Amino acid sequence: MPVEVGAVAIARLLGKLLDELYDLGKGMFSSQLARLNRENVRRKLVKRASACEKVKTIWQLEKEVRIPDFYYPSRIKFSPTITKEVSGLNHFPLKGNIVIEGTIGQGKSIFLRYLCAQELRGKGTRRIPIFVELRLVEPIGGLQGAIIQTLDEYGFDVTEELWNFYSESGRFVLLLDAFDEIPAECI
Repeated sequence: MPVEVGAVAIARLLGKLLDELYDLGKGMFSSQLARLNRENVRRKLVKRASACEKVKTIWQLEKEVRIPDFYYPSRIKFSPTITKEVSGLNHFPLKGNIVIEGTIGQGKSIFLRYLCAQELRGKGTRRIPIFVELRLVEPIGGLQGAIIQTLDEYGFDVTEELWNFYSESGRFVLLLDAFDEIPAECI
């Protein structure tokens, strides 16, 4: 049976990533980033890692099951001639946006949660994964509002200047789940 997400290992990895983010921005945002309680963010991200890889399934409605206990690696069609098994975000190009398409029940959400957990385990691109459920998108804040809300839940202090810094830093990867759950007026 696979071992639970190693909280100590994840905390160590996230600590390094948060320290790198702080070092990158301390010249421009030292006072704002100083308020960023990196220990608090680290703790919330470790908790999120554990929650991200647990789901209820049609076979286990009563209790959550760890995705690695039943996950079968996805094969992604990158072009008409290229199909590859993907077990981490490092299998995708580092720049640009990727859209995962599939029919209902094909496993897109499980795949994104798996990729998030892999990233938090250090088996990816060394970026901080931000898993956003698109049902949080609202007419007033839009997609940016849902992302900022998620960052706030993680403990990041998000001002307009920091939002620009975070989004341009290259230290985050957004995993946006459930496009079909965006309210119709927000699409």
